[in-house]
Amino acid sequence: MAALPLSPRTIIAVILWMAGALISFSAAALGVRALSQTLGLFDILTLRSATGIIVLLAVATVQPALLADLNAKRLPLHVALNVIHFAATYGWALALTLLPLATVFALEFTMPVWVALLAVLLLGERMTPSRVACVALGFAGALVILKPGSQGSKHYSLPRSSCLWSRLPLRFRSLRQSC
Repeated sequence: MAALPLSPRTIIAVILWMAGALISFSAAALGVRALSQTLGLFDILTLRSATGIIVLLAVATVQPALLADLNAKRLPLHVALNVIHFAATYGWALALTLLPLATVFALEFTMPVWVALLAVLLLGERMTPSRVACVALGFAGALVILKPGSQGSKHYSLPRSSCLWSRLPLRFRSLRQSC
């Protein structure tokens, strides 16, 4: 399938959304690190989740049509998805308090590698040559930043968290396919 040509306006919008996401993720990481001096990780994540629920309820109040798409039959899958999300977020927040930020971000960026590998194993997707190259380059990039063996073995919580995070896009895909 050929890609559609993108207008300059669309490209600028994509760049702005990506810049906003990067700033948001960096602010979240710095916020967790700062708050961890006075609050426990569970408290921080509870506040984060409560804020998210408030925002979602506000959006649903303004856009009631969004509530019409809710399907209670799929509630167990949503609960499983949220448990995985909370565990992955806890691992990420724990890593933020224990590791240098460069290490955390390098390990975070391994998530697409995990998604590609787990999509082959769990969803039966094909591992194309371009996907193999992307996985290899992503893994090599993480190794360049992490310099394995130079800092001991204190990077265990975030790879597990990154692997958990990678399950989320796969679960979202299964949710979307079952609609």
